[in-house]
Amino acid sequence: MTRRGQRIVLALLGATCLVALIACARSEAHAAPAPDDDFPSDLLSVDFGHCEITGLDENARRGVNFAVGGRSFTRTAKERAETESPWFDTRTTFSVPFRITDLSGRDGGDVLYVAGIREADGADLIEEWAFPPQRGARVLRAALSPTTTPAVGPVGVPAPPLVLLPGIAGAGDFVIPPAREAAPPERRRMLYTGAELRHIRSLVADPEGRFLLLQAHGNSAIYQLDLLSPAPCTPKLVCSSATTPELKRTTSMSAWDIGAAGGRVYLLVSTEACVTPIDAEWVLLKDPDNDGNFDSIEGFSNAAWLASPYADRAAWGLLHCAPGYNPYGGT
Repeated sequence: MTRRGQRIVLALLGATCLVALIACARSEAHAAPAPDDDFPSDLLSVDFGHCEITGLDENARRGVNFAVGGRSFTRTAKERAETESPWFDTRTTFSVPFRITDLSGRDGGDVLYVAGIREADGADLIEEWAFPPQRGARVLRAALSPTTTPAVGPVGVPAPPLVLLPGIAGAGDFVIPPAREAAPPERRRMLYTGAELRHIRSLVADPEGRFLLLQAHGNSAIYQLDLLSPAPCTPKLVCSSATTPELKRTTSMSAWDIGAAGGRVYLLVSTEACVTPIDAEWVLLKDPDNDGNFDSIEGFSNAAWLASPYADRAAWGLLHCAPGYNPYGGT
């Protein structure tokens, strides 16, 4: 979906589409696996392509294109010196030795979490990829987390509201991409391998880097993976579809800050939010003091969502954007 198309649909459907547009924009860089492929067909039906927006302000836009079932992802960037300057576009593709099921990012896209299925034995895995920025590149960082190492406490300790600040890597002047030094090598580490989830349908990174939230494809339950605990990380059950039946249809997750209306929230939406919103279902995990423990979990039909106070998109803060910047227009 083009950015123009996103704005048109948003204008027609209002708040219902705000999160779903991020989760459902189709990838132009990767094709879906062939129908006769041995990748689980029910995972392919969730979403065959994806474009994750991982960092934005008025002079820098970051994204990651990938295909569910694919073996690579592409980091994209648009940067410019100032508002009236020409844009520079860069794209870099990275291969992985497994089949991707979902991907999430933080620190303006300089840290990515890639979930997938290992073909040799069908085990699930999650890798962390950290990309040190080139000197002179635009970056987006949390005010309390100037590096990719979390500067907040572990799960259970409240954290202040996240504020993302645009800056320049190396604290100097902006350097156009063709004039930069070579990019430092990326760093990879394995965070999780196992079979108990029966594949990972979707995941989202805590913006402070304390944990990942995972939705299991096998039972639709939500699990938390504590990234600050000693390895190996073990998924901890957060909620199940037995208590929140809307989870049976949700296919993507995102992190938001709704300020005085509720603080940090994690939102899950069903695929229908992109196509036939009247049939969509929504799940909201609420963490008002941002300590990583959820005070309440609530499911909504689309009608109930639109009748709730959460349907007002003006209250939602995009946790991948600098303050005051909304890539979809409006405030």
